[in-house]
Amino acid sequence: MSKRRTTPQPSGPGGNGLRLEWLPADQLSDHPNNWRSHPPRQVRGLRASLEANGWAGVVLVNEAGGQRRIIDGHARKQVALEMARKTGSNLVPCLIGSWTPQQERSLLTTLDPLTAEAELDVAKLNELLAAVETDLQEAVGRVEQENRQALATLATELGAFGEIVTNGADSSFFPSPESWLPEEKPAPEPPATLPGVQALRRKEEIAWDEWPTVGPDLPQLRADMLGEIKEPVRCWLGERDTEPCEHYLYVWGATAVADLRPNVTVAFYSTDDRHECWWQEPHRYAAYLLSAGVTTAIGLDFSTWENDPLPIDLHQTFKSAWVNRYLQECGVRVVPSLSLGNTGRKEIAAYRYLPIPQKPPAVACQLCTSGRQDAHTYLRRQTLRLAKAVDLLRPESLLVYGVAETVAFVRSKLPATLHIVGVEPFMRARGKLVKARGKHPIPS
Repeated sequence: MSKRRTTPQPSGPGGNGLRLEWLPADQLSDHPNNWRSHPPRQVRGLRASLEANGWAGVVLVNEAGGQRRIIDGHARKQVALEMARKTGSNLVPCLIGSWTPQQERSLLTTLDPLTAEAELDVAKLNELLAAVETDLQEAVGRVEQENRQALATLATELGAFGEIVTNGADSSFFPSPESWLPEEKPAPEPPATLPGVQALRRKEEIAWDEWPTVGPDLPQLRADMLGEIKEPVRCWLGERDTEPCEHYLYVWGATAVADLRPNVTVAFYSTDDRHECWWQEPHRYAAYLLSAGVTTAIGLDFSTWENDPLPIDLHQTFKSAWVNRYLQECGVRVVPSLSLGNTGRKEIAAYRYLPIPQKPPAVACQLCTSGRQDAHTYLRRQTLRLAKAVDLLRPESLLVYGVAETVAFVRSKLPATLHIVGVEPFMRARGKLVKARGKHPIPS
């Protein structure tokens, strides 16, 4: 890519004529006072978007004082340097100006907050998000393997963002991993007297065929360690914001690990990057549950996407079954989670639910339609798949993680003899709470 230069634009009120240039990323200095951080998930999404769509934004650079210092665009610089290993070029489009130290500090503190003050046409935004989500899902099949998950995760989270805008939001909607999991600290050592503590082995210490398997070598869940749905139950929103209830559904990755307590059932209804740690170091994270006295978990369910190739789908299904069996071996009862993605394909439906024993006390399912342009069609399709799974397994009860309208629709389509418990999702419950407080900031 050749270096291009545009004609400098007339100076504005600040006398800082702007020009657009392509500059090497390694010649740009990070700003020492940059207060915004970019988690790995955001960087992966930006890199995948750039490879799919090309550059559609610039790095804002201050050249006053003989330096080329970034005011906005640190993540773009990072991605350009990473992509240079593959493309051989680290050039990035830069909007260059000259600002005084006072102006520079003002820009650093106001660029994102001012953008956040914009008023939104929620209906138009949700329509756009739904269309982009569809485009991204289609793009997944066109990009290299290393970017598949980044694009897929981004598509999923766009729907959640639409719901946040509709209901209001605050920073708790997007907690960084550092805010809910002390990565630098070792997991607590649970007392040796706790049930299951002797089973806290590292993944590499367990032979792949140590546990009984079914179908294509999927670990089978123990019938004697299946969990039940505890009622009444509501989603845990944090110490300050959760209304009193006898039992709570704690969504892993949504609030602090310190919120774990004996009367919670842990669920993994969050993005895969927040529970991938359970596959990498199950012994470490199971220790958190045991130490807090947690005895029940909704089965971990690694994402399975529509039209994923069979090997990828099988791998995700294996990971879910393996971690759930590990939890059982540690003394945590598991309520199997029914993953509905891709089960419209016969070869996948044939093995998806094999690890689950027949007639379990309870199963669970996540059904979220927020932000989807095809919400009604999607819900009908997923409910049909859910009905087939229920007919196959014959559970006594079903927990539906979804809004009240979704739970009502599911009740109308499944057998009346099946006991159905609805739990309002964390994001929706938090949105209502923030809206009730009169707060409507838009996350930057």
